[in-house]
Amino acid sequence: EGGIDILRSSYATVENNTCEENEIVGLSIRNTHPKKASKNRCINNKYGLECIFVYGIISDNYCSNNEMGGISIHASSYSEVINNTCKENGYGIYNIESFHLKILNNTCEKNDYGIFFTAGSWYNTISNNTVVNNNLDGIYLERSKDCLITYNILEENKGHGVYLEGRTNLTLVAYNSFINNNPGGSSQGYDAGFDNIWYDKKTKKGNYWSDWTGNGSYTIDGRAEVEDRYPLDENLERTNIVSPYWAFMSLIILPVIVIPVLLLYKKRKI
Repeated sequence: EGGIDILRSSYATVENNTCEENEIVGLSIRNTHPKKASKNRCINNKYGLECIFVYGIISDNYCSNNEMGGISIHASSYSEVINNTCKENGYGIYNIESFHLKILNNTCEKNDYGIFFTAGSWYNTISNNTVVNNNLDGIYLERSKDCLITYNILEENKGHGVYLEGRTNLTLVAYNSFINNNPGGSSQGYDAGFDNIWYDKKTKKGNYWSDWTGNGSYTIDGRAEVEDRYPLDENLERTNIVSPYWAFMSLIILPVIVIPVLLLYKKRKI
């Protein structure tokens, strides 16, 4: 039923395995502190690569066409999931009940969900990932707290680029590029939680939104009724926008200042 099952092992290196067409799990690592699990291929299984109570580095794996999850992380706090490719799975990367997890530099493409966090996913970092062409949402956080979602490319996902469910709170979403997500919808982001922030308060920088009009803030869908106050251009830099109010006021104020100066200058010449 399963391909490779590693249980209660310390400092093991799980590398260069191909796990294909298994009924349940391609590669399962449980109650183990592996030095690393890398360069494995998990294809056409129910679950691709599964880590349960693991503390280690999961990197450079290829997980494709797995019915449920490409990479599934369960209660594996302080682990790092880096440089993996997850394509055409139910979930690209799935996490439940892991703290201080780092999800970095992964490609999640053509899955149902790109990256999905649920049930007690606290203090995690999701950064520098490419999350594109997924059937539902790019990054979905459920019952999560104090997470960082930064510097990700979220492009052409059929749902929202980032979706924060109602029990997700205190999460920062900043410096991401949102490109053509949720086609036909009013916003590429969704927030039903509380105390989540869609911009960096210190730098006053938010995210890039391909459908931003170029004026004012960017509205986020959801009952939280929040906005990205400081949208960025495609280079993740602030765009200097003069508001219509100040543009109008300048037409009134400038003549008041300039005309007296010119008159004074003419009098002196005479």
